[in-house]
Amino acid sequence: MPDLRTERLVIRRFTMEDLEDFHQVLTGDQDWWDDCSLEGARDALAFRIRQTAYHNPPLGYRAVILQDEDQLIGTVGYECYFLDAEERAWPGVFGMIEQGDFHQHRRKLDG
Repeated sequence: MPDLRTERLVIRRFTMEDLEDFHQVLTGDQDWWDDCSLEGARDALAFRIRQTAYHNPPLGYRAVILQDEDQLIGTVGYECYFLDAEERAWPGVFGMIEQGDFHQHRRKLDG
């Protein structure tokens, strides 16, 4: 998905260079995010980058940038909940592979 530009905002893919601003966004909303540490923000940001790469389009979250100040001020995204069972399973498998849990769960299934 290409960047979306308005008079004031840019909506674009996240990069790891967004970490500092992303961390500030998360710490400003502690009711929404449990782990407000820099490491927690790094993990959450890396997940959003991977999610967008695996499921783009249409799934994933984008950075909302205040254009004049080139500052990340929030996130916007879309998650589809109307997929059939097989399509819903793949994001979970990719997430487990990224987290190293896939083989552990596969062994449990295989007995």
